[in-house]
Amino acid sequence: ELQREHELERMRLEKEREEARQQQEQERQKEMEAELEREREKLKQLQQSLEDDRAREQQEKDTLEKEREEQERQKALEQELARQQELELQLQEAREEERLRAEAKLQEQREQEERLRQQEREQEEARLQEEERKREQLEQELKEERRLQQEKEAQE
Repeated sequence: ELQREHELERMRLEKEREEARQQQEQERQKEMEAELEREREKLKQLQQSLEDDRAREQQEKDTLEKEREEQERQKALEQELARQQELELQLQEAREEERLRAEAKLQEQREQEERLRQQEREQEEARLQEEERKREQLEQELKEERRLQQEKEAQE
């Protein structure tokens, strides 16, 4: 009975812990949702602020200050364009270097394959020559055997 009560108590505690954990998880999710909502609100405010700034800039466009800012932006744009052109040039050079490396590697591979094929041809040729030499040797031995056989027959 005591053991059963301990078991029930343990199960009750586990259930309470699980409920507490679920409660914490739900609270954490609510907090995250609230944080997300706050971030959305900040984003809306920032977007509104950005729109307000754009409207204000549009109004200031005719002023000398706006002309100076436009000149500065134009200068920055030209610098950025020059930087991009330089990067494009570097990229083209890098691509050309890579292409040349790839070509050289491919050429080296082809040469290596050709050397290998040449080596295989030479080995095959040497093998054929060796077979021919053995065949000739066998023919000689056969002729010699026949000659000895004929001499033996002639003596008999």
